[in-house]
Amino acid sequence: MPHMIENIGAAAVRFTPAELAELNRSVSAIQIRGARLPDAVLVFSGTEAPPKP
Repeated sequence: MPHMIENIGAAAVRFTPAELAELNRSVSAIQIRGARLPDAVLVFSGTEAPPKP
């Protein structure tokens, strides 16, 4: 619960245009490699759990 309350505070964070530009530059420099999830897990993407009785 403490982490959830702390994370909710992220909605109040505001960036200046310069900070946002720096953040975007930094993020765009990250090279992403590989799959997000293993194939065995991706098989279940879009699968919903059955409704509870």
